[in-house]
Amino acid sequence: MTHDPHERGEGEVCASVAGLPPLPSVGLTGGSPLEGSGDFSIGGALWPGVSKLIEEAGEVIQVAGKLLGSRGVEVHWDGSNLRERLEEEIADLLAACVFVVEENGLDRDAIDGRAERKLALFQGWQRPKTEERA
Repeated sequence: MTHDPHERGEGEVCASVAGLPPLPSVGLTGGSPLEGSGDFSIGGALWPGVSKLIEEAGEVIQVAGKLLGSRGVEVHWDGSNLRERLEEEIADLLAACVFVVEENGLDRDAIDGRAERKLALFQGWQRPKTEERA
């Protein structure tokens, strides 16, 4: 009998097609490794907070898209202020980032170092544009 790599068995997922190990069955009594586990969500056992991180990132993208669509006009057609909404969603995203870092034991020093380097790069890109406008 040959094994179908697409078949989902106990403790296995389709990740085997990509050569990845099966997902762990964290605290489950059967079924899919993720079924009913709450993994990736706040309170989950596996990468807690990652789903919230994705949600908050999506909300930042949504508001940024509205700013693009309105050509930078801050008052949206629905009456909301896109600047205020962007500030709120960025705050929510930052909170989700800190939560994921803390709850998953990520290296805060490495993250902060990379963020500082990336910020310096972005600022370097912006300076010539600002100087051109002056």
